[in-house]
Amino acid sequence: MTQLFHLQGWFERNTEGLGTVYFAIIDEGLLTRESDTPSGVAFPPRIMNPDTFSISRKATFWPWGETQEAAAAVADLEIYNYDGAYDFLLNADLRDAPAVFKIVPAGMLGGATTVADGLVVATVLIDDITSPSEDVIRVKFKDVLARLDAQLPVRYNPPYVDSNAANKMVPMSFGACRNVQPLLIYAAGIHASGEPVYQIHDMPLANIAQARDKGAILDVNADPPQAVPALNRSGIQLATLPAGKLLVDCSSEGTQAIQAGAVDILGGIGELTTWPVAGSPPTGWSYGGSGTHVRVGTPQYPQDYCAQMTTQAQFIPTLGAVGDYMYVTTPFLQPGSAYRFRFIPDQVLGSVTATPGGFMLRTNLTVDPTGDVSGNWAGPYITAPQAGRSQSFVYRAPNDGNIRTIYVIMVGGGVTNPAWTGTWHKLTCELLGQFEELPLEGITLEAYAEDILFLRAYEDTSLWNPTSLANIDAATGYTFGIHFDEPPNILRDCLLGPLPSYCADIATDASGQLYAFQLKDPYAELPICGFDMTNTQRPIVIEQDNAPFLTTVMGARRNWTLSGPSDFVTDYDLVPADVRARYGRKSQYQVTSSVTPAGTYSHAIGAPIFDSLLDDPDDAQTEIDRVVGFYAPKVYGNGHVFNGKRNFVTFTTLFDDASGQIGNQIIGTVKAPELLLGDIVTLTYAHADGTTMFDGTPIFVSGTELFPFGNKLTITGWY
Repeated sequence: MTQLFHLQGWFERNTEGLGTVYFAIIDEGLLTRESDTPSGVAFPPRIMNPDTFSISRKATFWPWGETQEAAAAVADLEIYNYDGAYDFLLNADLRDAPAVFKIVPAGMLGGATTVADGLVVATVLIDDITSPSEDVIRVKFKDVLARLDAQLPVRYNPPYVDSNAANKMVPMSFGACRNVQPLLIYAAGIHASGEPVYQIHDMPLANIAQARDKGAILDVNADPPQAVPALNRSGIQLATLPAGKLLVDCSSEGTQAIQAGAVDILGGIGELTTWPVAGSPPTGWSYGGSGTHVRVGTPQYPQDYCAQMTTQAQFIPTLGAVGDYMYVTTPFLQPGSAYRFRFIPDQVLGSVTATPGGFMLRTNLTVDPTGDVSGNWAGPYITAPQAGRSQSFVYRAPNDGNIRTIYVIMVGGGVTNPAWTGTWHKLTCELLGQFEELPLEGITLEAYAEDILFLRAYEDTSLWNPTSLANIDAATGYTFGIHFDEPPNILRDCLLGPLPSYCADIATDASGQLYAFQLKDPYAELPICGFDMTNTQRPIVIEQDNAPFLTTVMGARRNWTLSGPSDFVTDYDLVPADVRARYGRKSQYQVTSSVTPAGTYSHAIGAPIFDSLLDDPDDAQTEIDRVVGFYAPKVYGNGHVFNGKRNFVTFTTLFDDASGQIGNQIIGTVKAPELLLGDIVTLTYAHADGTTMFDGTPIFVSGTELFPFGNKLTITGWY
């Protein structure tokens, strides 16, 4: 039988001032030693439901259903209170106080050990204490995780900021966060110039990569800059109020990405400010076509060197006529990218009666319209009605895999006299905003848990096991991002937010410490102990894993604010169609598993997408392949052939020694309370007639129910 200790030293106060009540399980008629604490005390049996009292835990992963914490379900403890010895519990302020269960056999105290050395069975919290009758006290318990089922302490804006933000939570961004809508706190700014100021995070950010107004990137190198960091790098300040939806890419990790402004990707060779040899092409250029090229300069022209081109050849490629041209020798225009060319023709002269001529900019020497930069290949051409006026053209290179160059073509009128002559200088090429996401560093599970639990929830570091998180980080290499603009729940929103992206869950061990674990293929892991007919009760139960939420498509790079058609500028060169599509859905990228699941799970093909918090699409590809691979046929390295169908098996094992050891000696043993969700064990089992059902089959422990007073453990395994 068992006993509940409650007096004479069995109450202590820890360093935080919280009371801890110990419930120890001992044999009937125990008399403690004089040297023990409490000393020389007899404890008659008190627990009325020793056979039904249990602590059960169950893991849940996203393919199995909606993810939730693997919380411990603890049965009520009924205490025999015929003499009123435990009346004090009814009035004691013990809600949320830790309750530690220990196995303390009477024989254990006959040696050198003490009650304090007893095996910890479980650490839970007291939820409620009632008395359904005067002779019975019932104690209800809950998992230690329940203490985290509370709002995370957050900062709020004061009432004197912009009405949009007054008394609202300061937003929080952890890791790589994309398309975050910052919170306007000062519409008129906080400086004399009166620029608007926005909040992004409640602490300084490591990287504010991009700010966009209606999808158009704000230029940090403009004069004045269109966006600059503010609020000690926890926000941004704009030069003017945005025209539409303002969105930001940022990260709490890494270093600041240097944002390039409007730069000339030609490196200045199109400005012609140097020209080493007059009879040769300018640096970086080559000649072609029919005509002459002359280096001319001051005082007639605006700078030392300009290019003068003269030709009578027309641009009729089908007839072999391509005018006279200069081109950048090394192709540089990347497929799918958009550019803005600026070009200054100083003078263009020709016959107004003959076929018109002038300058033309192209990326090929055919009539293919994808090479057109400055206008239709058949004209009109650039004639510079005002000398020295800059011409500007936007061009998007076809996404055909070809790297192109730029041709400056002089087109003649087809007559010898007078020929068309043009002079130009200062050709520049600006790479427009491509919405190619700048490097952002995500956050790891270990770093994130410390930020949430230690720095913000003010929990002691002993509450969680950082090694379990670090192991997942090391095994996967994944990072993620998560953003909050409303007060989050510590457990449901903060801790459980990123775990499904790793196909992981959290639980507590016997000491009440939180740990994380991933779903893993049991055939690919090493077991820690084994069960067979000598330590397994009949009957066992087998259920099919239907994986109702399994899908073959995973999303990555979460958009924390979605954009619709009206949220973008009308210029498709600034915001291409593919970018509009990516920013209009929950995940910017969608990857499909390269693994085909077994026929039992054909419903996963075409099933709704699983939107992860992973920032790198390559990580999402690795993860969806890993998860779908659990449900796919395969042949393992040891020759085991698996058809892809997964099942759950539930069986019960008994233990009777003082340490609660379970398992057989062939593989190893483990203490019953220390068998964790996520551990791998083996099962050898046969029908009553000897027909083999399990032959050392490895199983992933997905559930446990420990009966500490009944000396048995029920295990649910996934295989």
